[in-house]
This record gives sequence, C-alpha cells and structure tokens, in this order.
Amino acid sequence: MDTIAKLEQNLNHLLYDEKEGFLIKFHFNQGLDYNKLDELYTYLEAFKATYKSESFVPKNIMFILIGILPALYMDISLYSNDSEIEQEYLDAIYKLDTALQMCLNPDENDPYINTPLRDL
Repeated sequence: MDTIAKLEQNLNHLLYDEKEGFLIKFHFNQGLDYNKLDELYTYLEAFKATYKSESFVPKNIMFILIGILPALYMDISLYSNDSEIEQEYLDAIYKLDTALQMCLNPDENDPYINTPLRDL
C-alpha cells in the first residue's frame, strides 16, 4: 500500500469507524471526542509537514478533509439543548476550520506557519 493510500485509510478510520469514528460519534449525539480531535490534529500536522511545499495535495485526501466541517456544522443542532456545550463545540469547530485552511493551503510566509495547528 502506498503512502497516500495509507494516509487515506487512516483518516477514514479516524473519522468514520462505525463505533469510534470522530464524525460518527458526533453525528450520533455522543459529543466531540477530544481524544479523536487530538488525533485529527496530529494527522493534520503530519499532512501539513508533508505537503506544505507541494503545489498539490492528493485529491482523495483533500476530498475527505473538506467534508469534515460541513458534517460538524450540520450536526451542531443536536447539541442545541445545552447552550454552553453548543458554544464549546462551535469554538472547537472554528479552530479546526482555521487548522484545516492552514493545512490545505499553507502560506510559508505566514508568521503562524510553524504554529501547531491546534493552537491557531
């Protein structure tokens, strides 16, 4: 299995595993799994390091990554019964949005290029 296929497989497992997937758990009203979110940030850091100087990113990986935020935003209403939790999740999703932008379209001249994505 080549490197890109392995990256894709790992990302799909992290997000969509039927019992433990980050997006699956969120979709089935089990909240944001912060351990899985940390794993996602670790994945994004590795992906950014590998592709930040490239003029392209693998289309199959990019397709998966750009689907994360819409899935989270679509399901945020599941948590609207608790405004504090909902706001906490919206803040986490916003930070993830910034990290994904930096990961998929990094500007090497940006002063934050070397800032860990989870800290943006």
